Amino acid sequence: MTEDIAPTYLPKTLRVLSLMANRLRLDKYKIDGIFTLTGIHSLFLSFQDQTQSQEVHSGWFVCNDFTDTIQCLSDRKSNKQSCKLQKQNVGGSAQELQEPYRSDEFGLIAETYPSDYVNFVDYVKPPRTGDIQSYRHLTAADIHPYPPLNCAVFDHLISFVNTIPPNTKHIFYESSNLGDQIIPYWMSNDTLEYISLRGNNFQYFLGPVCNVTKVKILDLSENMCLNIYKHFLIGFINLEELFIQENLLGDDMKTFENGELFEKQLQLKILNISSNRITTLPNNFFAHVLNIKTLDISHNLLTDWNVTISHLWQLNVLDLSYNQITFLSDKAMKKLDKITSQSIEINMMHNPFECSCDSLSFLLWYKKNRKRMASYSNVTCKNSKRELIYVKDVLLILQKQCNSKVGLLIGASLFLFVALGMIFGAIAYRYRIRLKYSFHMFKRQYFGGYEPLHVTQNYAFDAFISYADHDRHFVINRLIELEQKNGKRLCIHHRDFIPGNEIAENIINGIHHSRKTICVITREFLKSTWCNYEFNIARTEGICSRERENIIIVILMEDIPFKELPIRIMEVIGQETYLSFAEYLNDDDTFLDLLTTAIEN
Repeated sequence: MTEDIAPTYLPKTLRVLSLMANRLRLDKYKIDGIFTLTGIHSLFLSFQDQTQSQEVHSGWFVCNDFTDTIQCLSDRKSNKQSCKLQKQNVGGSAQELQEPYRSDEFGLIAETYPSDYVNFVDYVKPPRTGDIQSYRHLTAADIHPYPPLNCAVFDHLISFVNTIPPNTKHIFYESSNLGDQIIPYWMSNDTLEYISLRGNNFQYFLGPVCNVTKVKILDLSENMCLNIYKHFLIGFINLEELFIQENLLGDDMKTFENGELFEKQLQLKILNISSNRITTLPNNFFAHVLNIKTLDISHNLLTDWNVTISHLWQLNVLDLSYNQITFLSDKAMKKLDKITSQSIEINMMHNPFECSCDSLSFLLWYKKNRKRMASYSNVTCKNSKRELIYVKDVLLILQKQCNSKVGLLIGASLFLFVALGMIFGAIAYRYRIRLKYSFHMFKRQYFGGYEPLHVTQNYAFDAFISYADHDRHFVINRLIELEQKNGKRLCIHHRDFIPGNEIAENIINGIHHSRKTICVITREFLKSTWCNYEFNIARTEGICSRERENIIIVILMEDIPFKELPIRIMEVIGQETYLSFAEYLNDDDTFLDLLTTAIEN
């Protein structure tokens, strides 16, 4: 406690005032005179007795000192005596709603603000039980709008916030149990250059803090802060050094996808966000800090690097030490390769690097960029036995091991490829006829094909004649009578195939549009590639297009022992009756009648 008049005995030339490690109760009734000392440049208020946050304030008054502005308006430990309480009926029972502050308490004019300025869930402190929806009827006239998007809404507060000596440049208010919010407010004098609130209990950096355009250094470290509002720093337009390490902002930082948090910090040169439990950062997190020279992201939980920093041409130090990086992905290495600064030092010490084939490309990249890496000769990695080995010593061994594995892998892959090729080749050869048939049918269906006759019935032909050229005379002299005497329409390749079309396509079209296929079996037939092709296409047609119907009629022209016939022909002969021409050599009419019956069956 100090007497009100005590500061008047201090010399006007006093530049530095330290009240550290006391049990001061700093309110307007006690040391108001300190803030009239116009000569003070540096004010040290750190290490105050932590019990003072429990002391009773004299009601809600217009705060006139730095402590009360933060302590009274932000202290999460404030109670009924220190702040007003408003009764609300929630679920049939009276609940207490703690108000951060009311605009009408300060004689402010009630204004109507856009609805998005008011966030009752974050700004109004609800009771531990009850429904937050019950408080949504409160208006801007009841509770000051939050969160402000800029400093314009605070112009009318200048008249009553008088928190610091008028020419103060440095304020140190560290380790004094201040908390839990840094709320929106306007500093009385735009003279501050250095603010340190290190080691307090601020869990929420809400802001914005305004009229701080000359502040170059801001230290908010060691506060265990959980949330930082995207417009918190909007007033610090000339900030050069920002220290927010040793907080819990990792989850919050994921939300700033376009770097909104540092949108106004174009002069920022040093940024320390270490020890914040950061697992990942958005790609454009550093989009606006164009003049940054030092980035400290150490002692976090990063496993890879996915942030664009190629535009930070003045960057000298990137500290990624003490993270959880086992190796960087190809994408991460490409991003770091795009850094244009020639004098940059990247510190990746004390990360749990792996000594494995998976990490080999990263370790080689690390060696290639060793001039940029801090203490390359002391960098270690862990092998499969969890032993620490120097990267510079293990690379050659790892390359040999991985190359042998790569060779083995390539050999195994080639063997597998050849084996699969042989299997597929064998399958394709086994079903080559069916595959050809399916291909031509697909081609004919979707791209058009040969239609030999206008189809007036189900089939354009009654029978497709498959024969060797050596046996053409039999077809012309004998089988032609099926047309002349019995009225059957035959598809004979030397007569009905369309010149210019592929032979295979003509065969498939002819068989597909014929009711039956007559195979004139001779030794020349068995030797002919095209005759065998026609026989196989006819079998495929019956299986694939006609529900496994046998459409082949076999005529044995010669006395060929069955053991000399191919299995595929024997299968047809074994299942269906065949005609032996030798038996009807002198009885053409009976032969033709039997053949006609077989066609019509």
